[in-house]
Amino acid sequence: MSLLLILAVVLLVAYLTINWFKDQQKTPLPPGPPFLECLQITWRILRKNDTHLIAEDLRKRYGEIFNIRLFSSNLVFLNSSRLMRKLFASGQYRDVSNDRP
Repeated sequence: MSLLLILAVVLLVAYLTINWFKDQQKTPLPPGPPFLECLQITWRILRKNDTHLIAEDLRKRYGEIFNIRLFSSNLVFLNSSRLMRKLFASGQYRDVSNDRP
């Protein structure tokens, strides 16, 4: 039973790692932390309610816009009112923001 569980965990980790590298090559995204650090950040977000502190730390390292990979989705942080205004008010970025205010 435990051998089957270990095999399932290994296969799941391999699948997630392969998907991670495939997605990294497909889409140009803002800079962000590497894979293992993303897992630590995800754990910290789920364990505590300090997302704003995490975002502030990452803003200092990666700039006003950065990306965190949460499992199979990308979470892009905008840490500037200037960037948010530009994204949501400009018609140039309607296809990116789905024209949502």
